[in-house]
Amino acid sequence: MQSLNKNIFYTFLTQIPALIISIIAGIFITRLLGPEGKGVFAVYAANIEIMALMFSFGTEQGIVYFISNKHIDEKKILAISISVLLIALILNFFIVFTSSNKILFVENYNNLFYKLYLFFLFGITFTNSIIISFLKAKKQFKKINTVLIVSAILNLSTYLSIFVLGKYDIIKTSIKLVFVVSLILITINLLLYLSFFIKVYTFKTNFNLSLKKDIIPFYKFSFVGFLGMLVNFLNYRLDIWFVSYFKGSIQLGLYALAVNFSQLIMMISKIVSSVMMPYLAEDNDKQRRDIFKVYSRVNFIIISIGVLILYLIGNYLLIFLYGNAFYGSIAPFRILIIGMTFTGSSQLYSSFISTSGRNDLCLYTNLTGLFFTIVLDIFLIPKYGIIGSAYATLISYLSIFLVYFGILVFKYKFTISSLFIVKKNDIKIILNKK
Repeated sequence: MQSLNKNIFYTFLTQIPALIISIIAGIFITRLLGPEGKGVFAVYAANIEIMALMFSFGTEQGIVYFISNKHIDEKKILAISISVLLIALILNFFIVFTSSNKILFVENYNNLFYKLYLFFLFGITFTNSIIISFLKAKKQFKKINTVLIVSAILNLSTYLSIFVLGKYDIIKTSIKLVFVVSLILITINLLLYLSFFIKVYTFKTNFNLSLKKDIIPFYKFSFVGFLGMLVNFLNYRLDIWFVSYFKGSIQLGLYALAVNFSQLIMMISKIVSSVMMPYLAEDNDKQRRDIFKVYSRVNFIIISIGVLILYLIGNYLLIFLYGNAFYGSIAPFRILIIGMTFTGSSQLYSSFISTSGRNDLCLYTNLTGLFFTIVLDIFLIPKYGIIGSAYATLISYLSIFLVYFGILVFKYKFTISSLFIVKKNDIKIILNKK
């Protein structure tokens, strides 16, 4: 477990400072945008995420899984990835430039500028996700973390400069300016990832793909996982479109900040889950179970403590950081932060079950949450606004957690204590360097 512990430790060591820097940068972005601009930005960010996910067909998950277990040649996996990227760009271009859908484009923010923004940001985001998957498969977390910290520092210095220049009327700040700057910054991000990718992967592509031996096995695993991730994404982001549709961009801006602020605590689970993925994909079942149990227990207690602290002080912190214009974000935040206790554990549960080859179980679990999300959003948001949306999300998170927990207990025979109760030896195992 030494290699896993080391990678998680250094990932935390890098990503926690990167997170803090990103939070500070986010404060300046939010203040530049205001509630309405924050709402518009949230819609387009969600659009990029959903399109990148939909057109990937689970390719990123397949990359990590099959390079880790070496069941498909790396050259062929790269060929599959390039093919999917090209198909995705064509599909995205067609949708963006032929659609005037109110869900895809916010009213008064749907001209050529925003369409070009969606298309180019999609292409860069999608390419980044594929490169990151290849680096994860080779356990190159140090390189991923280096890009994260450099990008965080660059984002902070850029948005701070714009904020200061705008405050003294040296430049005129606007939503368009923030969009352009974000596109430039993510392009720099891509160049950094690409430089590391070239160093790690020196092999050529092999487009001599076998439908039966390569493509079908790859997507037999990946596609079910893709459906699960798609449904899971909708659980986390569908409320964005519902709030935008029923209540407008200003209320969405308030709600989006509440969501983003509450999900800061999720960085812990995301780091552990992401680093664990290639280790859980290996063949030693006993080792997989031991790794999962230790980190499940430690993750649960850390998330619970973090949620309690943010619940007590988060409302004061939110106003201090983002200003009185976002006072309306406090009430939904206090509801959403409770749900982080459940979804923090669900992140790890999903990784274990997925790498056990049972992506179908993850799909069914996320479908349960999506059912509650859709039904409750439709009934609660029109009447109760962003408060109703927060309660709908909380119930969805709880339902997903309960189903995952049931699967682990009844199918995989984990005990309650093995998942939640921290043992004396856990810290020694995590800090073990032998």
